[in-house]
Amino acid sequence: MLDVNVDGREHVSLFDVSHMLQTTVSGRDQVEFIESLVVADVAGLADDHGTLTLFTNDSGGIIDDLIVTRTAHGQLYIVSNAACADNDFRHMSVGSHAVRLAFSIACGLIQALKRFVTVYR
Repeated sequence: MLDVNVDGREHVSLFDVSHMLQTTVSGRDQVEFIESLVVADVAGLADDHGTLTLFTNDSGGIIDDLIVTRTAHGQLYIVSNAACADNDFRHMSVGSHAVRLAFSIACGLIQALKRFVTVYR
């Protein structure tokens, strides 16, 4: 591991993820909806915890990798690749679940004391 990686994990680092697609998912069916699209146990996440997971298609093929975080504000926060934004948007825009999707591209992540903290603008 490079010294810069160790330093960031032991102290603090700022990651520019403005090139990533950020999606906030809210609504009655938010967990059921996202679990229908990814391979993670989103229902099992504690507040303010996230997991690396995959968007998969109907035949199990991988569409994109992403991070899903359950926030203490009652929403799911998703960070996925902006280069795949069109495909990810289409993938999340299917079905008849009671959810609201809000997309943005403007965020930074601070890693401090081995924990990720999301910084919203």
